[in-house]
Amino acid sequence: VYLQGNTQFWYSITISIFILSLGLGSYLATKILQLHSEFFLFAVEMILSLLGVVVAPLLIVLHLFLLELVRQHYLWVSYESTIAIEAVYLLLVCLITSVIGCLTGAEIPLFGKIFSDKQYGKINRVLALDYLGSLLGSVGFALWLLPDYDLIDTGLFIGTLNLFAAFTLFWVTRFKVKSLSLGSFTVFVAILLCSITVLVTVLLNKSEFYDYFLTVNYSIKKDADVDADVDRSTPLSSSKNSSSYTKVNHYRSLYQSIDLLFRDIEQYEIELFSLINRRLVREQELPYDLVLYLDRHKQLDTITESIYHEYMVDVPILLTSLPKKVLVLGGGDGLIIRRLLKWQEIEEITLVELDEMVIDLAKNHPQLVKLNTDSLVDPKVTVIVDDAYRFVRHCDVKY
Repeated sequence: VYLQGNTQFWYSITISIFILSLGLGSYLATKILQLHSEFFLFAVEMILSLLGVVVAPLLIVLHLFLLELVRQHYLWVSYESTIAIEAVYLLLVCLITSVIGCLTGAEIPLFGKIFSDKQYGKINRVLALDYLGSLLGSVGFALWLLPDYDLIDTGLFIGTLNLFAAFTLFWVTRFKVKSLSLGSFTVFVAILLCSITVLVTVLLNKSEFYDYFLTVNYSIKKDADVDADVDRSTPLSSSKNSSSYTKVNHYRSLYQSIDLLFRDIEQYEIELFSLINRRLVREQELPYDLVLYLDRHKQLDTITESIYHEYMVDVPILLTSLPKKVLVLGGGDGLIIRRLLKWQEIEEITLVELDEMVIDLAKNHPQLVKLNTDSLVDPKVTVIVDDAYRFVRHCDVKY
């Protein structure tokens, strides 16, 4: 969902495959209960910790690889190539989900076998704790982990929890582990060291890795969009008609991902758009290179935004009577407000924006402040953080 969109489709597929794999894992676990249950449970926990750490970066790398594959071998990203990407990616996601589901499904039978003779290990208590953990995990993922820590950080956290569970089980059943063969114990230690190594490696490099993913992903998307319209006689990778993104500032709010990207702007782009966007001529200090994406959808490009914002504000005002009070629903970047403030006759502007982080960025990010001319702190402007639909339903003021 995070990389592909289409929430209903991907949620339905992944949850269905995961639940099916839970049952398959539980069935397979019954075939090994007579063997070293302790060893297999340790192995399961450590492999899950390993997968928890690498699955988000792995899916990102696979996504980039498929995009780059199409970029190198197709003249443009056609409908057929898009379907091919989604089909291959779907198979890979199903495979990874199946592995995680099978390992997770094997946990409870193995755990029940190890502690079957102890009072605190009764299967009903195990199931109760499992369901409680599922509830806490689902709520925590949606309301805490993903908004505050994003996918890679969330994977690190989950992987660390599984690693902690493996260490705890090792300590509780340490006397039984002594009976393991040398080969089994060697595998056990190898998986443990591999998990710790991957955990530390991702932890130390996650910021650079994620920034690289975003810059490459957005650059490929931009090249595909531009070249599909400009030049279909050469592969996307060889086009010279577009500039790539060089830096990204990534934020995650409770509602969406926010990406501010910077690119190497071409001089011809400035000269071209200066013909229809006079602000580029009047205000030389404008940040030409900034592009804003919300949930992977482009919201504004600094080199063109003034054109359509002028039409969105000035044309309705010129075609009707000049308003005294104006209500803006959305528009937390402050660019519509900036244009409205050019009309001195407007006495009051009310902005209703759901995402407070967008407002904070518009007020404090240096590039956005230059772009919106600090419009959100103007005395005429009242900023309200609320859902626009709810605000309109309960608002008694006429605009």
